[in-house]
Amino acid sequence: MSLSDKVLLDQFETLTLSPDDLSHVSHLRIAWLYLNNMSLKDAVEKIATGTKKYAESLGVYDKYHRTITEAIVRIMHKRMSELQNVNFENFLQGNRDLVDDLKSLLQCHYSEEVLGSVDARTIYFEPDKKEF
Repeated sequence: MSLSDKVLLDQFETLTLSPDDLSHVSHLRIAWLYLNNMSLKDAVEKIATGTKKYAESLGVYDKYHRTITEAIVRIMHKRMSELQNVNFENFLQGNRDLVDDLKSLLQCHYSEEVLGSVDARTIYFEPDKKEF
């Protein structure tokens, strides 16, 4: 995490962030920052729109997946609401599945049919197996 929170958000939002600086953990950090500073609805829209624009700016149109993006933010929000005064590093330590086994986490909530559908890439689907 060599970039400050402000620089990370500024570069992400202006599409100037180097792809080398946008790892999966960086995505989680951006979501964390948004969730700490705005409503769930606004945070979801900001990260989803920003991620889509960022992927498009790199010409990788197939990398964006609305349902996965929004599901992660919603899972993070639920878990964050159960904690108090935890920084991002401590949050990650207590939620290693978000980093180490996201696929299994998502499979607890979604069927392959839903996550693999073409529509799930562009619109959000609620979990069809288990609520968050």
